[in-house]
Amino acid sequence: MTHFNLKFTNQAHSNTRFRSPYPTVQRRNTQLRHNSPTNKPNHGFTLLEVLISLVIFSLGALSLITLQIKTTQASHQAHLNTLAMSLLQDMAGRIRSNHISAKAGHYLKTNTTTTTDCSESNCSPTQIAQYDKQVWLQRIKNTLPKAKTKIQLKDNQYTLTLYWHSQTAYRVCAENNADSKGFSCETIRVNL
Repeated sequence: MTHFNLKFTNQAHSNTRFRSPYPTVQRRNTQLRHNSPTNKPNHGFTLLEVLISLVIFSLGALSLITLQIKTTQASHQAHLNTLAMSLLQDMAGRIRSNHISAKAGHYLKTNTTTTTDCSESNCSPTQIAQYDKQVWLQRIKNTLPKAKTKIQLKDNQYTLTLYWHSQTAYRVCAENNADSKGFSCETIRVNL
């Protein structure tokens, strides 16, 4: 392909005395060099640049997804901890309000038979303790996954511990035995 470089001069003919006020054009043939890096136009991105940016974007997106999963798990665990503490405080209130049966240790016993509904009838302190524990255990069963309870009485102080299944144990139980692995727990103490 032939291109012309134009060179402007002020002389129409070099051997004449007359000078034109308008420049004249002289043509010179030149070949366009396509192999030269300075003549290449810079259009768009190369495939390598696109792939590198795609990898960087993918790593960022993967990090955000991982962060979202961890946040959701932590939020769920915090929700279960709140439910567990609410259930423990409910039982602590029931024990404090029925301190006669609590001192006798009636909250330590589990009655497997159906008890009288003490919310609608008059019951003895022992029946109230059985009813309270049965209602509490049913609420735990309906609320927390694979929950276990432990109630202890020592020196007029009840220790209520609630265990539930957790993939990410927020608080490792104090006993740290084989039964408590994979479980989170909350504990509350009630002085009589």
